[in-house]
Amino acid sequence: MAIHSLTAPRTPMNSASISLIIGNTEYTKEPFTKTLQVKKGKQSAILTGLPTNGEHYVLNIAIGKQNPVTTTGQLADTQITPYAKEKVTVKDGKYTLALPDLEDWYKIYVYENEVPREFGVTYVSQKFPYIIRGRTKLSELTFTPASSTSSLKLVIEDYASNKATTMLR
Repeated sequence: MAIHSLTAPRTPMNSASISLIIGNTEYTKEPFTKTLQVKKGKQSAILTGLPTNGEHYVLNIAIGKQNPVTTTGQLADTQITPYAKEKVTVKDGKYTLALPDLEDWYKIYVYENEVPREFGVTYVSQKFPYIIRGRTKLSELTFTPASSTSSLKLVIEDYASNKATTMLR
């Protein structure tokens, strides 16, 4: 949630127009605009139905026929799209995970029977109980489960700590 406030002028305020604009960016392919007319005398306004993906925005506020005042900010990031099951290929019992299409994913946890698998990363010999964006060795994205009947679950996490689960089997 983004909060911007203005101090009411000493003289009664004319009606105001508020526009929130999100252009084509890394998080959205479709521009988004929300406009609200604030009636004369009102000192606040709430824009609802806004995206919840951490998108950056431009906010224009125009009072009466004056030129707008512009500010920028970032909306709250409260959602993440689950890892697409179709991005996993299985051949001869080996699972290969393709990198997600999401722009803000950070980690992927892979659980076999609720036990986290470990993955090697670049620069250190230590293994981690998750795939780290930009650090996990690509060769580690192919693995063979310990059992052909075990459950496999993926949990994807973004930079805002939102998580979504995908059951592979």
